[in-house]
Amino acid sequence: NKCNTKKNAADESILANIKSLKDLYPTDRWILAELQDLIATATKNFEKYDYSSAKLAIEKFFWIKLADNYIEIVKNRLYNESSQNKKGQASAQFTLYSVLFTLLRLLAPFIPFATEEIYQTFFRTKKCAKSVHLCGWPRIDERLSNREEIETGKILLEIIAALRKFKAKKGLSMKAELEKVEIFCSWEVKKRIKEMKEDLRAVGNAKAIKFSESKRFLVKIS
Repeated sequence: NKCNTKKNAADESILANIKSLKDLYPTDRWILAELQDLIATATKNFEKYDYSSAKLAIEKFFWIKLADNYIEIVKNRLYNESSQNKKGQASAQFTLYSVLFTLLRLLAPFIPFATEEIYQTFFRTKKCAKSVHLCGWPRIDERLSNREEIETGKILLEIIAALRKFKAKKGLSMKAELEKVEIFCSWEVKKRIKEMKEDLRAVGNAKAIKFSESKRFLVKIS
């Protein structure tokens, strides 16, 4: 039907927009690196018949890393239709599509009917398997498996946690604008986090983000 035709065209467009890993934004590379860790953990637990631990790891990734953090961080890039954001939007769309499709396959053994319905509605194309249960278990993509990306992501989440704590303490909305966020950190941390500056500014709704070199990691907000 027309709906499925449009959906399939959108799927192919999303995947075609990313030609190489260099097209992905740093925040997107972080969640994809975390996803490789999740695949490894879930696979290991399944091989040991420890299904409850596998399910717990998948759920923690979904709620904490994906829903509470990643989606909030890239929300601006996902919905910003401006011509200046084409690359950023394509990177976020590709990443979210890839993460959700992988999670769907990881969750399929636990919630077979719900995952099948989601697969048929949003993910199945003419080139795909007839069922999510025929898609195969996700495999680690070594190109995306990167400890440095994961460590950088941890620092990013630490900064975001500080922003949220500040706003909560002041009784401010999470959408409230901040005048300035100053991050005191080492040169190495600055180099890694600076690439995520625009995503950080968007999620914190900060007018300005400044980096100051320091041996001690600290976030000052005004």
